[in-house]
Amino acid sequence: MVCASKPKETDFFSYDRLYSKGSKWYYRNAFPTHNKEKILLDSSVEYLYIPYVAKRIFDYNPDSKIIICKRDPIDRFFSAYNMYKALSEGKLWLDLYLIHLENHNEFMNNRMLKVLEFDKYPSPEFFFEWEMSLIERADFHYEPSFLSRGLYNIQINRFEELFGKQNILILEFERIKSQTIEVLNEICTFLGISKHVKYDLTPQLVGKNITTPKQMLKQMLIKFYEPKK
Repeated sequence: MVCASKPKETDFFSYDRLYSKGSKWYYRNAFPTHNKEKILLDSSVEYLYIPYVAKRIFDYNPDSKIIICKRDPIDRFFSAYNMYKALSEGKLWLDLYLIHLENHNEFMNNRMLKVLEFDKYPSPEFFFEWEMSLIERADFHYEPSFLSRGLYNIQINRFEELFGKQNILILEFERIKSQTIEVLNEICTFLGISKHVKYDLTPQLVGKNITTPKQMLKQMLIKFYEPKK
């Protein structure tokens, strides 16, 4: 009944060079059994943040069901930092990532490279100050986005305006970790799938060399994410 894409993150609606080739060339082929299955599952994290993606998905299928996973924005900030640091230092799949990134438009590609290309990777404080300077100048910037990707309300509103709240399921990352089976059953209900399924809960990735937050930066992040009056 469900066919997940290969690769897991197709990035079809967010990467311009893929999108420009049309769904028949790439997107449908990302689902090996799409002719037999009723539900096609695309798990691309870029879709939430990039402004034009919601409209592209709506144009492709206005009946889409949207599942959004929210993580504590401060934890997300440091998780993103650790990932990009590991990429920059060659501790994660940098070569494959750069090949994948070529499917983006030139502007997005260049912005990502600027976040990766350092002889010695800067501190989280460096990226906080860099991004704050960008936020003051524009509503949207692609990278660095350690801060901006945690502004969930702005991103969720784009999807709610097009698909309606009834077609959007918002989950907390912390609940997924602590109540995994319960959350998976909620997803099945949301998608109209039988709950009588077996789940593979094998861990997919274990973080190493994690950078922990310094107290001063953590306080600055708390202040940044405080609800605006």
